Amino acid sequence: MIYEVNDDPYAYATRNAQSTGILTRLERWLAIRTDEMILSWCDAAFVITREIKHRIIQHLPQINPTKLHVLPSGANTEMCRPMDQGHCRSMLQLDHVRKYIGFIGTLLGHQGVNTLIDAAPSILETFPDACFVVIGEGPMKHPWRKQVEERSLQDCFLFTGQIDYEQTPLWINAMDICAAPFLADAGLSSPVKIFDYMACGRPVVASRIPGTTDIFEDSGAVRLVKPEHKDALAAAIVDVLANVEMAHEMGLKGRRLVETQYDRKLLAKKIEEVAYALEEAKEKLSRLESG
Repeated sequence: MIYEVNDDPYAYATRNAQSTGILTRLERWLAIRTDEMILSWCDAAFVITREIKHRIIQHLPQINPTKLHVLPSGANTEMCRPMDQGHCRSMLQLDHVRKYIGFIGTLLGHQGVNTLIDAAPSILETFPDACFVVIGEGPMKHPWRKQVEERSLQDCFLFTGQIDYEQTPLWINAMDICAAPFLADAGLSSPVKIFDYMACGRPVVASRIPGTTDIFEDSGAVRLVKPEHKDALAAAIVDVLANVEMAHEMGLKGRRLVETQYDRKLLAKKIEEVAYALEEAKEKLSRLESG
């Protein structure tokens, strides 16, 4: 039995209810206990970050750490690939001249779009034609739209709602820069959106979240800033928008990084290797038991 852990099993104990959805205390307890039971029983488990592996070992000291394998979510590099920006904007009926700053993801509190909204006025001072595109659905959509309206920023924000998954590369490639402004309490998770941004060759500005985004610290593809700091977020976005060559280089480095380390075909090979190793161990044990 092989188990996948694609989030921090103990996140419910630390994240606020707004970010995790409405769960009763009993439901949270049951979720944690279920994960722990399966982790104890399974032959191998894939976890998306090194830090989540450490948390599991800390909470389950009896577990055999060798059966926990770190496997990031990565990106589908065949689907998410660099495309002509002008073509993508034409397909989506977007302005060919404006600067577009994009976010894509489930609209939950820990995603930090509120910080992007707070940063918008400073960005607009330098780039008055900038447009902030928020792609996705979730419980924070209406509060964030209200925040935009209260600041009279309606002309500068586009909330697309849910899009077809196949359209993701079109939207990402239409952007000048992509953002992942996570809140400080975002918890441990695999930054799927950042892998997709980089696979499409887009420069990225993101919050520096230990255990989640700090893996990109030295990548040259992602500008990391202090979470929940609107001035730092605005300054980073303005700097990348103002330096076209640097932004292009960031995009190239991001694509290269995903191709060499986070391509889902490469990650699938790791799963295959673990599965074959388990099968070989099982066959060896069977031979020993049969004498």
